[in-house]
Amino acid sequence: MVSGFIVPIQFDIVPSSLRNVSIVARLILEGLTEWFEVEESREGYIKESAEQPFFAAYYNGEPVGFLCLKETGRDTVELAVMGVKK
Repeated sequence: MVSGFIVPIQFDIVPSSLRNVSIVARLILEGLTEWFEVEESREGYIKESAEQPFFAAYYNGEPVGFLCLKETGRDTVELAVMGVKK
C-alpha cells in the first residue's frame, strides 16, 4: 500500500525472445548505474537474462522491475539478477 491506496502492479513472465528480455533488463539496469556501473558486467547480465527464467513487473503498461533466475539444479534456482526502477 502506498499512501493508503493499493498500487496495481502486473507481473508477467516475459516471452523468452532475446529482444523482449533485453529491452526490459536494459531499461531497468541502465537506470541503476550506482549498482551496475561497470558497463561490461551490466551487458553480461542483460545477455544472460535472455537465457534464464525472467519475470517482469509492470505499472500502467511500463516495466518497473524484473528478476531473473538461474537454474542451479534439476529442481533448484537462485536469483541471478534483479532490478527495480527508481
